[in-house]
Amino acid sequence: PRPARGPHRCLLKLKDWPQTEHFCQKMPREYFDDMMQVVPGPMRPYLRTDGALNLAGYFPAHLVPPDLGPKLYLAMGYSPDSRSFSQTNLHCDISDAFNILVHCGEPAPQLPADESASGLDGVSGAVWDIWAAEDAPKLTSYLKMRASELGLGRHISEWPIHDQYFYLDDRDRRRLAQAYGITPFRFLQRLGDMVVIPAGCPHQVRNLSPCVKVAMDFVSPEHLHHCLRLSAEFKKLQAGHHLSEDKLQVHAMLYHALKAEVLAADGGAHAQAADTAANGKA
Repeated sequence: PRPARGPHRCLLKLKDWPQTEHFCQKMPREYFDDMMQVVPGPMRPYLRTDGALNLAGYFPAHLVPPDLGPKLYLAMGYSPDSRSFSQTNLHCDISDAFNILVHCGEPAPQLPADESASGLDGVSGAVWDIWAAEDAPKLTSYLKMRASELGLGRHISEWPIHDQYFYLDDRDRRRLAQAYGITPFRFLQRLGDMVVIPAGCPHQVRNLSPCVKVAMDFVSPEHLHHCLRLSAEFKKLQAGHHLSEDKLQVHAMLYHALKAEVLAADGGAHAQAADTAANGKA
């Protein structure tokens, strides 16, 4: 909890719940099954835990695979100082992820000026800003400059996106567009909306109301190179940094995915040879 002045006493935020157990051990199994069912058809090979294009699904269970969720994210309370219900600062996830907004409360009584100017007064949900993965170097350069302006230069790492110190408001986004020519994909997530965040894409979220979200990670072949790049960056972070541990086990995951494909191809070749031999004898 974080103290706040005004009619609400504090901001409450819970992330990555449950932290030590699987979702199905804390919530009814039906909740997990329902979430898998709402995944759009074309995305199921990627997003489902048993999807053929979800590389995380090839990790053997007996080797303690990484915990990719689902996880609950809850935020409630209102801060008159920031005029928001809480936010997730700019950061970058090592894997792909999808996020479903499953509950919304009453909208904030007053929004920050930039959100209000966007016509979001009285709206429930969450505002997302997602930059392309290719924009990360320019964002890094801007954050280093911004940290220097604020006197925080010695407190940030070589990759300040991973430090999660900054939320880029309307002024920051305008400066980025003017100086670096990059703009985020900015959109409103309403109740029931699913957001898919590709690995390597810097993003931030501001809640306009109390929100409950369910998120789950996955690893797609198309974005594996971003997973490997981020894994290398995380390993170079200072010891004790909250991202310095390789929780995804990217290299091991890639090995097991390739092993499964090779075995499947080899088995198919043997089966084809057996069929050919059988047909020859016939």
